[in-house]
Amino acid sequence: MADFQSDTHPSLQIEGEGMKTKTMNNKSMKTKNIEEGREKEHSRDGHLFSGVRLVVVLLFAGVDVASAAIYYVLPYGNDSNDGLSLDTAWATIQHAADTVTAGDTVKVQAGTYNEQVTISSSGTAGNPIIFQGEGMPTITHTGTGYTDGPVIISGSYITFTGFNIKAYDTDHDSSHVVGVRLVYDSGASNINISDNYIWTESGYGILFQKRTGNDSVISNNEIHTGHRAGILLSSPDYTQENISIINNTIYADENFQHRDWTDASGIWTYYGTARYLNISYNKILAAGYTGIKIGGLNHTIAYNEVGPKGFVHNAIEITQGETELIGNRVYDTDLNWPTQVNAFYSAGVAQEYRKNLILRDNVVENSRGRALSIGADEHHFIVENFKAINFKGRAIQVGGVEEDQYPWPVRITGNGIFYNITLDVYDPDSGYLQYPIDIISLGECTSDDHTDWNAYIPSDVTFIDVSVTGNYTLETWSVSNYVAYSSNHHFEGTVHVINSNKDDVHMRKYPEGTFNGSIIFYYYADVKVVDANGNPIEGTKVSFAANDSTIKPKNTNYTYVPFPDGVTQDIEYTYTGSDGHTPLPSDTSNTVAIADFKKDINGTYYYTWTITAEKDGYSNSTTVDPDPSWYRSDPNTYQNTVTIVLPTTIDTGTLTGTVTDKDTGAPIEGAVVSTNGYSNTTDDSGNYSITLPTGNYTVTASKTGYQSQSKSAEVFENRTTEVNFT
Repeated sequence: MADFQSDTHPSLQIEGEGMKTKTMNNKSMKTKNIEEGREKEHSRDGHLFSGVRLVVVLLFAGVDVASAAIYYVLPYGNDSNDGLSLDTAWATIQHAADTVTAGDTVKVQAGTYNEQVTISSSGTAGNPIIFQGEGMPTITHTGTGYTDGPVIISGSYITFTGFNIKAYDTDHDSSHVVGVRLVYDSGASNINISDNYIWTESGYGILFQKRTGNDSVISNNEIHTGHRAGILLSSPDYTQENISIINNTIYADENFQHRDWTDASGIWTYYGTARYLNISYNKILAAGYTGIKIGGLNHTIAYNEVGPKGFVHNAIEITQGETELIGNRVYDTDLNWPTQVNAFYSAGVAQEYRKNLILRDNVVENSRGRALSIGADEHHFIVENFKAINFKGRAIQVGGVEEDQYPWPVRITGNGIFYNITLDVYDPDSGYLQYPIDIISLGECTSDDHTDWNAYIPSDVTFIDVSVTGNYTLETWSVSNYVAYSSNHHFEGTVHVINSNKDDVHMRKYPEGTFNGSIIFYYYADVKVVDANGNPIEGTKVSFAANDSTIKPKNTNYTYVPFPDGVTQDIEYTYTGSDGHTPLPSDTSNTVAIADFKKDINGTYYYTWTITAEKDGYSNSTTVDPDPSWYRSDPNTYQNTVTIVLPTTIDTGTLTGTVTDKDTGAPIEGAVVSTNGYSNTTDDSGNYSITLPTGNYTVTASKTGYQSQSKSAEVFENRTTEVNFT
C-alpha cells in the first residue's frame, strides 16, 4: 500500500462492512474508519501504533436496492412529465425531492437551477435516496439568515453528491445563508454529502444543527465561505455521533473579513459535545479563526493539512479529550500572523473529560507562534514523534490558566509524556523572544475554593529523546510558576528530561504563589560486564545508586493504554544481555537512564552514581558522573560504555569455518559471520573464527550480493566447532 502523500489524497473507498469499532483508552470507540495503511508502525512495549488509511463505511452501502426508480431533472424539463428519462425529465430538483421514496435516485443534469431544495423524505439503510449531479449542475439561492439556503435536509439516508451549490445573501454581506443545512431537531441521520463545490457569500458551508447528522459522511467537497465556518456541527449534550469528515478542501472566511471570529473556523463543533468524529485528510487552506476546532470525546483527527492561511488563532484545537491526533501537518504560516497563534492546541475551560489525549506523527513546518500548546485542565497526554521544522517562536508550551478565570478548581496540566521530539527553532521576526520549550503551572489544586495549596496534587511531565537545533537567544528550557489570567502562581511537580541534546534552563518564580517543582536531566547508561579475559557475561545484575537516595534511575516504559497515573517508572537494576551490555532504550522496560543534575528555584544539584555488577557470588563496582556528552542522537546505539570486570572467567569455545561460493567453490572474502552480538569477517581464504561462551547458537553468514544463510551450532568448553557456509 502506498504511503499517503501530503499533496494528493487517495480516493475514498466505500465498503459495506457495517459499523467498525476500535478501542481507545480502555473504551470502545465507534468510528467509520479502519486504521490500517500507511505502512508505518511504531512499536513501544508491545503497543502497535499504525498509521491510517481511511475507509469510509456507510451503513447503507453494499446493500442491494429493491424496486428503485431513477428520475431525471433538466433545466428545460417539465414537472408535468414522469421524470423517468431524459426525454421526459422534470424541470426542478424540488419536484423530484417531493416525489422520491426510499431507494430512488435523482440524476440532475448540468445547468443552473435557481431554487431552494428541501428534502424531507427518507430512505432506509438498504434503500437510500440519492441525488446525483451529472456534470456539476448549479443550485443557486438568495436568502436571509442561517435557516435559509439552497439545500435543506430533514430526512435520513440521503446522498447528495456532485453539485455546485451557491448561497447568496439578500444584503450581500451578513445574512449568513447556509450552503447545505440539516434541519434543527429533525433527527436527520445517515447523510452523505460528497463531491460538491459549495460557495456561500457569508454563511456556513455545511451546517448540521441540533440533534442531526448521526452516522453521516461529509467527503470530497470543496467549500468556500465568505464569513463563517466551512463545516459546523452544532448540537449540545453529546447528541451528534459517528460523523466522518473526509478529504474536503476548505476556504473559510477566505477574505478574512471576520478575522479572529470563532465561527470563521474551517471545521468547528459549536457546543463542543460531539462524539466519535473522524476528521481525516482534509485541507484547510484559509480560515478566519481556527483551522479545525473540535470539542467532545473519542475523536480521530488524522492526516489533515492546515496552511498557509488556514488559521489565525489555532491550526488544530482540541477542547476536551479521549482523542487522537495522528499525522497532521501545519505549514507555511503567514509571517504577518500574530506571535501567539498555536499550530496544535489543547486547552480551554475546565471539563470533566479533558484527559487522555494522544498526538503522534504531527509536524509543523515554516511557521511561527507556538507549535504545540497543551494547557489548562489537561489530564494525561502522550505526544509522540512531534516535529517543528524552521519554526519561529515557542515550539512547545505546557501549562494552564488559574482560578481567577474560572469559578471552579481548574486542573492544571496533569501527567504527560513527550517522546521523540525534534525541534528546529529560531527567534521570531518581531515581538518577544521565546523559550523553545516552556513548562508552566504544573499540578492540581483540589480544594473547592481553589485556595488551599496543601491540597495540591503534583504532576509530572516527562520528555524522552529530545533534539533541539536552530538559532535562538534564550535558554532552551523554561520552568516557571507563572499562570495566565491569575493573581496566584503555582508550580507543583517535576519535569523529567531523558536524553536531550540541550540542558540549559531558565527558572522563573513569581512571588504570588508557590514553586515546589524541579527539572531533572537524565542520560542513558550503557554498562558492559566482562570476565577477567574480556569475555562478555550474560545475565549479570547491574544496579544503580545515586549519591542522593531520593533520586532514582528511570526506564522509558510509559503506559499507552490505560493512561498513566504516573509517567515512566523507576528502575534500580537491570540485567546484561548475551553481549554483556545492559539493554538499549528499545527495551523500554529494562533500559536505564540516570540523572545528571536537578535544578529548582534554589539551585542546581549534580549526581554521581555507583554502578554495581553481580553474578554467581562475584561483584564489582564503579562510580560515574553522567554529563551532556552522554546524549545519543540515535538512542539505540552503545555510547559512553562503562565496563565492569568481574573477577571470574567463563567457559568458552571456538567457532570456526569457511564461507565459499556455492557454484564455483571459491572462498568468499569479506563475508560477515555473526551470532548473538558476536561477529567476524572472513579473510581472503574465506575463513573466520569467533570465541564464544559455551552454549547453543544460530550462526548467520551474509554479504551484499549473496543470499544469507543460517545454521545451528553448539560451542563446547575449550573445543572448536566447525560450521561452513556455501
